[in-house]
Amino acid sequence: MTFLKKTLVFCLVLCVILEQVYVFHFYYFENKDLDCSGVHQTVLEGKTIIESILRRFRLEQPTTSSTLTPLDPSQHPIPSYHVFFLIMSEPSKHATRVALRDTWIRDLAKYPDLGYKFVIGTGLLGAEILAALELEEKEDKDIVFFGDFEDNKLSITPKVLKAYVWAYENVKADYLVKLNDNSYVVPENLLNAMKELAIPSIQVIMGKFMWKLPVNKKENERWGEPDWFLCPETYLPFPRGEGYLVSWDIVEFIRTSADDFRIYR
Repeated sequence: MTFLKKTLVFCLVLCVILEQVYVFHFYYFENKDLDCSGVHQTVLEGKTIIESILRRFRLEQPTTSSTLTPLDPSQHPIPSYHVFFLIMSEPSKHATRVALRDTWIRDLAKYPDLGYKFVIGTGLLGAEILAALELEEKEDKDIVFFGDFEDNKLSITPKVLKAYVWAYENVKADYLVKLNDNSYVVPENLLNAMKELAIPSIQVIMGKFMWKLPVNKKENERWGEPDWFLCPETYLPFPRGEGYLVSWDIVEFIRTSADDFRIYR
């Protein structure tokens, strides 16, 4: 957890609908007394988040070292971007991907330093659906397939984690934007917002955050999280999945820590 020690993280909450931007400064520091009731309020006030929450989360995980190794750029040329978009999609949503390619993704051609990929899980797919997806990728060359899990609502967390790992190993960027395929991006507006906010190049999370989301700890229910332990009743604040931006050092941190994370739904 040295990545977060004694660092100032600028979390920029972008409210697209209202066209307003709210800026919070999150300080991480060590504190043995974990007061979950105060975490959300300190976030809203732009004050502090207790690092011991994150430290406890990591220290209780298996201590196996990561099996990932850095790629040799001389052997594996890696494309470089200012902003790279990872778009979470599903096998059945071909029409949605076509709509995105015909609208805002087409506008990316105006910005050579912006790139994107769709991300789809292909585990347990029938031969006909898999063949259609492979043909789509052959034609558009913009899909990343993960064949080791079925793409459904319960696989969202491992899917996003694998997407971060893939991104770090296959592209280089200043920032990464994680999106759902029902999100619409205006590249010019995004770049202008980043410029106006003068966001730093490291330790940045920009997005619309969820606050005080209750945890269902019932073991036999679909969304049950009986092993959740960081705060008794709620999740920690987190950026909503429809769209958020992170600086590349956070991508690196997630990639190098991937083997140690505990997966929640």
